[in-house]
Amino acid sequence: MALLRNGYRVEYEDLALAFTEAPTNANALMRQRFRWSFGILQAVFKHIDVVARKGALGWVAIPNILIFQILLPLVSPFIDIMFVVGVVWYRIQLYFHPDSTTRKLPATGPVLRGFSGDRFHRLGHRLRARTPAAEAREDGWLLSQVWLQRFAYRQIFSLVLFRTLKRAITGRPFAWDKLDRTAAVKYTPAERRDSVKV
Repeated sequence: MALLRNGYRVEYEDLALAFTEAPTNANALMRQRFRWSFGILQAVFKHIDVVARKGALGWVAIPNILIFQILLPLVSPFIDIMFVVGVVWYRIQLYFHPDSTTRKLPATGPVLRGFSGDRFHRLGHRLRARTPAAEAREDGWLLSQVWLQRFAYRQIFSLVLFRTLKRAITGRPFAWDKLDRTAAVKYTPAERRDSVKV
């Protein structure tokens, strides 16, 4: 953000490599996301004065962060609750007033299934397009875990964001709380596995 604000360009490099260690449990994941969301919030407030007046940073980047990384994750739990309450209310009405209630499930169910199915299909297509055949089995396993993003990760991230905003509003000090390095996840690239088998 500081680079963009000072007139520099940030170029995309698709051949860059980054090596990192991912969290190995839900607690570590929540702590990591808390650090990230708190850092994002700090960066937005530091540069909020450029909104709608200074190039891509003010017109695109900061509004995008405010909408898609702060506002939508904050309201998404209420949308999930409204969906569940709506389905339960529909079932109650269907049970007690079968003649006055349509037998078709309201449009929210098919829309949710269609949206989730579309996401699953697009992710599978991208994995097939970029992955050698040797890694296809691993990608199939990854694809089977997509439901976690919709029914677990989003809710965890919303909870983390509520905690982040509470910490920011109360102004309590915040230790950066770095990730514990365990090197517990072992990964061997597909090319190396194939060469070992030969």
